Amino acid sequence: MPVMAAMRFNPDLKRVYGRLNAKGKHAKIAITAIMRKLVILANALLRDDRLWMPKAARFRLVIKMPEALPDRPLGLPPVGCDRSLLDAR
Repeated sequence: MPVMAAMRFNPDLKRVYGRLNAKGKHAKIAITAIMRKLVILANALLRDDRLWMPKAARFRLVIKMPEALPDRPLGLPPVGCDRSLLDAR
């Protein structure tokens, strides 16, 4: 079933399914709503004679170090930071 693969690998459709489940909709109702979205998308792509393009990433990871505190000089990781993540460069 294409809907199951789409819900698994497409973050937007996965979010829609999760939102419908959170509202208390039954699983089959939510799957049917995702099927409808896929059919509408396919019809729009055929109508406009274009290919489907995945969305680019919507966010980027930004890590900010805390300001220098009297007891912690700059350059040291924040308290509670996992050192193994910093050493894996």
